[in-house]
Amino acid sequence: MVTEFILLLTQFGGGPGDPANNVVRFLLATFFWGVLFLVSYRMWRDTADRRHLYFSISAAVGASRELFMFTAEYGSFRGYISFPAIFRYYPPLEHTAAIFSIILMGYAFLRFYFSFERFSRLFLICSSLLTLTTYLIVAPLWLRFLDITSRSSLHDDLFIGAQFHDFPGDLIFRIVGAIVSLTILGAFLYAKNQSIRFPLLAFIAFFSFFIDDTLQAVNDLCNDRYAPVFAPIRHCLHICAITQFVGGYWWEITRQLKNREQFLQTMLDAIPDMLFYKDTQSVYLGCNQNFAAGFIGKPKDRIIGCHEAELMPDPDLAELFLQTDLESMATDTSHTYELPHTLPDGSQVILETIKTPFHDADGKIAGLIGVSRDITVRKQTEEMLRDSQRQLKAHIFALEQSQANSQETLEKLTIVANGIPMLIAHVDKKQRYLYVNRAYADWVGRPEDQIIGKTVQEIMPKETYDVSISSIENVLRGTPCFLERAVIIRGEVRIHSVSFIPQKNEQGDIRAYFGLVTDITEQRNLKEQLRHSQKMDAIGQLAGGVAHDFNNILTVITGYCELMHKDIAEDDPLRINIERVHAAAERATQLTQSLLAFSRKQPMTLQVFDLNSTLVNVEKFLRRIIGEDIQLAIRMADKPLTISADNNQIEQVMMNLATNARDAMPAGGSLTLSLQRHDIDNAFVQAHGYGTPGEYALLTAMDTGSGMTEETRKRIFEPFFTTKEGGKGTGLGLAIVYGIVKQHNGFINVYSEPGKGTAFRIFIPLHAQATVPEEKALPLLSPKGVETILVAEDDASVRGVIVATLENSGYTIIQAEDGQDAVDKFTLNRDTIRLVFMDLIMPDLNGRDAAEQIRLIQPHTRILFTSGYPTDTIHGGLDAGSEFLIKPVKPTELLWKTREMLDRPYPLPE
Repeated sequence: MVTEFILLLTQFGGGPGDPANNVVRFLLATFFWGVLFLVSYRMWRDTADRRHLYFSISAAVGASRELFMFTAEYGSFRGYISFPAIFRYYPPLEHTAAIFSIILMGYAFLRFYFSFERFSRLFLICSSLLTLTTYLIVAPLWLRFLDITSRSSLHDDLFIGAQFHDFPGDLIFRIVGAIVSLTILGAFLYAKNQSIRFPLLAFIAFFSFFIDDTLQAVNDLCNDRYAPVFAPIRHCLHICAITQFVGGYWWEITRQLKNREQFLQTMLDAIPDMLFYKDTQSVYLGCNQNFAAGFIGKPKDRIIGCHEAELMPDPDLAELFLQTDLESMATDTSHTYELPHTLPDGSQVILETIKTPFHDADGKIAGLIGVSRDITVRKQTEEMLRDSQRQLKAHIFALEQSQANSQETLEKLTIVANGIPMLIAHVDKKQRYLYVNRAYADWVGRPEDQIIGKTVQEIMPKETYDVSISSIENVLRGTPCFLERAVIIRGEVRIHSVSFIPQKNEQGDIRAYFGLVTDITEQRNLKEQLRHSQKMDAIGQLAGGVAHDFNNILTVITGYCELMHKDIAEDDPLRINIERVHAAAERATQLTQSLLAFSRKQPMTLQVFDLNSTLVNVEKFLRRIIGEDIQLAIRMADKPLTISADNNQIEQVMMNLATNARDAMPAGGSLTLSLQRHDIDNAFVQAHGYGTPGEYALLTAMDTGSGMTEETRKRIFEPFFTTKEGGKGTGLGLAIVYGIVKQHNGFINVYSEPGKGTAFRIFIPLHAQATVPEEKALPLLSPKGVETILVAEDDASVRGVIVATLENSGYTIIQAEDGQDAVDKFTLNRDTIRLVFMDLIMPDLNGRDAAEQIRLIQPHTRILFTSGYPTDTIHGGLDAGSEFLIKPVKPTELLWKTREMLDRPYPLPE
C-alpha cells in the first residue's frame, strides 16, 4: 500500500521526478481549504453571522477545485477514465473555479473587515459576470482548438496533444485572476489610507495570488519557456496564500471574540446593579465591577474561581448563598430573596437578589446568573407608606364607626384630617367628591363646599387628571395604586407621592376610594444634595491624587533647574532658558496647589485673624481685577469676625469670586462683598440638608450679572467645568473656592437665576483665640555638610534630584527604593547615618511604619518626612525628632532644613 502510494506521487500529475506537484497543488491545498471550511461553517452555525458563510462557500469552492484536479489526474493514472476525455473539459472549469474562489474570498474579507457594502456587492457582481463571460467564450474555443491541434496518441494510451497553456484562453484566465486580485489589493490599500484596520495576512494572500497569475501569464507569453522555474514558485505562492487565508481568518475571529468578551464585561460594569455568574458547582465565573467592589470588596480577578466560603467572612451567610444557588439550579427556576447585608465600607443595606439558571447550547444547565440590588431606600419608603396607611385606616375606621351617631366625633376627626400634612380626598364610584380635607382644598384653590359633590375631572387640574386616570380606573377595580407625579403649585414644581386605596362594603364590593397625596419634594431635594456632595468628594479625591503625583515630577524639574542654575555662568545664554523652565515649574506648582485646594489636601498655614481686615487688604486688588466698568461695594461686619484659617487661601477665595463676577458682567454692573456674623441652628441644618450648628462668619458675594440656569449651577464647582469659550477659562476658579471652603470646615451656597445675577454665600466657623505665627526667611547661601544621610524615595526621578542636591553640598548618601529597603539599609549603617530623608507614601512599607521600625533600632534618629499631602496624613502627628517638607521640594529649602536638623543637639539614649 505504501509502495503504491509513493509510486502514485511520483507518476501522475507532474510525471516522474515531480512528486511535489500532487502534494503541494492538490493535497496540501485541499487540507487548508478544508480547515477554513470547517471553522467558518461552525462559526456560521454558532453565530448566524452571514459573513462567516461567505468564507465557508469560498473555501468549499476552492477545495472542490483542488479535489476536481486531483480526481482527474488520479482517475487518469489509475485508468478509471481516459486523460484525453478529462483534458477535454476540465481546464476551463478548474480555472473558473479558481477565480471564483478568489472572488468569494475577496468578497468575504471586504465584508469581514470593512464597511464597503456598495463596493463589495459591485465587486462580487462585476467579477462574477467577467468570469462567467470569460468561461462562456473560452470553453467553446478550447474544444475547437483541441479538435484542430490534437494528434494521434503516443506512449501507449497517454494523450499527447495541445496543452492548455498553448491556448490563448489560459492567458485570458490568468489576466482575469490578476485583475480580480489587484482590485481586492486596491480596496485593502484604500482602507489603510482611510485609517481602517489593515488585514496584513489577507493582503499577503491576495498578493500571492496576483504574483501567481502574473508569473503564469508571463510564462504563457514566453511559450512556456520559464515553466521549470516558475512552477515551484507558483506552487509555493498558492499554498502560502491559502494558509494566509486560514491564519488571517483565525486571527480575526479570535480578536472579535476577545473584543466581544471585553464589550460584554464593559457593559456589565456599566450596570448599576451587582451582577455575577457561577458554574454548576457554585464557583464564580465572573462579575461586574459594582459586585466586586461594592459587595465583596476585592478585585474581580481575585473573585473568579472562588467559592462563597472563600469570599464570605460569615460561614453561615456563605452556606445560605450556596443553598440558594443549588436550589435554583436543581429546580431550574429563578430564586428571589431579600437579606440585610453589611458592605465592605461598613454601611448597612438591604439587598434583593435574583438568581436564574442559564443553559448551554444543548439545553443543559451550565450555571446561574445573579443580580443584587440595593433596595434600602425602597424598603424605608414602603414602611413610611405603610405607617401612613395604618394611620389613615385608623382615621377612616373611626370615621365610619361614628359617622351616623356622633357629630362631635365627626368634627374631631375633621380637625385631625385637616391637621395632617397630607392631601386627603374621599371619592365615590362615580368619581364625585364625598370629602376633602383643608390641604386638598388649598391645593385645588377652591373652598371645601365648592368641591363636595363635584366630579374629579371637574376639580382636578387637567394635566394631573390625565396622569392619574389609569390609577383611578385600577382602584375602582379593587387594586390599590401608588405613583409619583410632578405638579405646579403657585408657580413652583412640587413632587407628590400619591396613593389610591379602595373602600369596600361588607359584601366586598367597591363603594368608594381614598386619594392620599404626600409632598416629598424636600426629601428629593435632600437626596439630590447628598448625591451632589458625594460626587464632589469623589472628584476631589481624584484631583488630589493627580496633584500629589504631579508634585513628584515638579520636584525633579525644579531640583535639576536649581542645580544647573547654580553651576552655569551668569553670562551663559542658556541661563535664561533654565530660568524660564524654573518659572514654568513654579506656575505648575501653583496649579497643583489649586487642585489640592479643591481636594481639601492643600497644606495650610493656619492663622487667627479678623476677616474684616483681610477684606480691607484685598479690596485694592479686587478693583484691579473687576475693572472700571463694574462698581465694587464693600460692607464690613459691625464686630470683628475672628477665624482660624490660611489668610492667603481666603484672599484667593475673594479674588476668584470677583473674577467669576467680572466674567458674568461683560457690559458692566455692580459687585457687593459683605461680611456679617451668622448663627446656624438645627432648624437651618434640617431645612438645607448640610452644615453644623454653631457661629459662623458669612461672606456674601452678590453680582448683577447674567446669572445661570439650574443645570449650570449644579456643576459650577466641578474641576475644569466652564461656560466660557475654548481657551478663555480653565474651569478651576470655583472648584478652588469649593475646596478651600471645605478644607476650612465651612460650606457654600449659590443662588442664581438667568438674567437676575448670582449670590455666593460662604460660611466659615468663627474662632475665639488670636495667635499669628511668624514666618522666617531662608538665607541666600546654601549650607554644606559631610554627614551620611539615608534617602528613601520610591520615585527614581525624585530620588535622583534629592541625591544630586545633597551630594553637591558634600553629604554622603545611602539610597533606598522603599520603606522596607530603608529599614534594611539603616540596620546595616546605623552607626554612620545621621539623618533619614523619607517619603511618606511608598509601596510595601510606608514612611510612617518604616520610621517606627527605625526608631526601634535607634530611638533618637532624626527623620525628615516629605509628601505631596499635608502633615495631617501622618496619623498622630510629628514627634520631636521629625520634620516635614511639602512637595515639590525646593533644593535650597531642603539643604537648610537638613542642616538645621543635623545641627540640633543629639539627645543621649534613655
